[in-house]
Parts: sequence; C-alpha cells; structure tokens
Amino acid sequence: MDATGFKQLQRQIEQATSSKDKLSVLSSSHGNFSANQLVILFQLFPQIHDEVKVTQNLKSRLCPMTCAEAADVLEAVSYSDKMQILEIISRSVTDATSGFKHIEDQFNSPPDKSMAREMLTRANENHTATARERDDLRGPAAASRTQRTDGMDERNFSQLEQKLKSALFIEDKLAVLSQSRGSFSADQVFRVFQTLPQVHDEIKALRTLQGRLCPMTCAEAVGVLEAVPYSDKLKVLDIIASKISDIRTGVEYIEDIFTYSSEKAKVREIISKHGL
Repeated sequence: MDATGFKQLQRQIEQATSSKDKLSVLSSSHGNFSANQLVILFQLFPQIHDEVKVTQNLKSRLCPMTCAEAADVLEAVSYSDKMQILEIISRSVTDATSGFKHIEDQFNSPPDKSMAREMLTRANENHTATARERDDLRGPAAASRTQRTDGMDERNFSQLEQKLKSALFIEDKLAVLSQSRGSFSADQVFRVFQTLPQVHDEIKALRTLQGRLCPMTCAEAVGVLEAVPYSDKLKVLDIIASKISDIRTGVEYIEDIFTYSSEKAKVREIISKHGL
C-alpha cells in the first residue's frame, strides 16, 4: 500500500477502540501490505495474539518478502505465536533456501527450527507446483480441465466474496455461504478461505460447502490443502477426497505435502475409506 493510503488506514485503526472494530477497518481496506507495514499494524492492536488475527486477515494481500523481512515480522510477535505466523506468511517468502538463517534465529529449540524449515520448504515446493500447474493449464488440456472444474460464475462469486469480506464474524460468514447458490471450484474454495478471520475456520467453511464442491484434480486439491494449517490438512483431505478426479494416479502429489510416513499412510487410508 502506498504511504499516504497506509497512513490514512493507520489513523482509522487507531481511532477504533476494540480489536473487533480494528479488524473490521482492516477487512474493509484495499491494497497489499509489505512486511514492514504488517509490523506497524501489529502495534495498533491492543491484545496479545491479535497479531495472528491481523496476519490471517491479510494473508491474501501480503507482498513478497525476504527471510530477513519475515524475521522482522516474527520478532514483533510473542514466541508462542511465531510458528503460527510463519505458517501464514511462508507462502510470501521469496528466498527460503538462501535466507533461512534469519528465520531459524527466531526459534530456540532444534525441533522448532526444524519445523520452521519444513514449513518454508513445503511453501516453496507448493509455490513451484502451483506455477507448474498454471503453466499446464495454458496447454491443450486447458479447455477440458476448465469445463470440468468450473464453479460459480465470476460475477456472482465476486459478489459473494464481497459479502464474506463485509461479514466480520465466522458465524456471519458461514451464514452467507449457506445462503449462497451454485457450486465451488477448488480456486473458489481457496478464495473463500482468504476471507476467513481465524485459523481453523477453513474446516467450518468447507463443511458448509461440502455438497457443492466441483470435481478437482490432485494438483488443485494440493492448493486447497496448502491454504490451511498443517494440523488441519488431513481433516480437509477427508472432506474433499471424494471430489478428487485423478486420485488414483495423482496421490503422490498429495502425499508430498505431508512430512511423516504415518501421515502419508493416513492419506492412503482416507482415500480407501472413500472407496477411491
């Protein structure tokens, strides 16, 4: 966001007294946010852990950032929130391989350092896979894939998206989703997730839409899974598994986003449970 627009937003947030009102101002804003602007926003919220809500609110509007900039963001939050914040901003980090030391230094224990590295690695791999998938969609198979995975038309979905952004609480957002009409593609599910204020709200939204999900490829399913916290990925997979059209041939694509062999085995169990 340009400096003038950001200063105006700062004043509006400062004038709001409660975290709820401040988040409402933030949700109604326009533009993208740099790492430095995110840190400044943190200082405007009164409650500990508000930083997670702010970052979740802005996750689809974060500018690309270096590991050094990401470390500044992590430095501004309580230690207990660092990993959660990192998971949200990891997809925006551009130099995860070469600059990881900056982020590693934000964590004390070897397990935390290892988890942070795994988180950035997954985000980087998914970014590459998503880019590859988009390139594929420009090829000869694009027409058939688009026909198979189209959801609600863009005009109606954009209107729904605005209603979701205007609703402040998850209960209100779920009501908006419940009252909507039409089916949802994987990309539209991802965009719905971006409007949700709290970590783990994605599962509630997905269950609301479960009967209206369009068929999706494994690559598209990975995009949905990467949009939720790591601890929720298997639960989300269980909800969307029956909609994955190429699960027999593309299951490795999904397994790759899980770290441990026990989790990969659960992926297979979920697929078998759905008779796929």
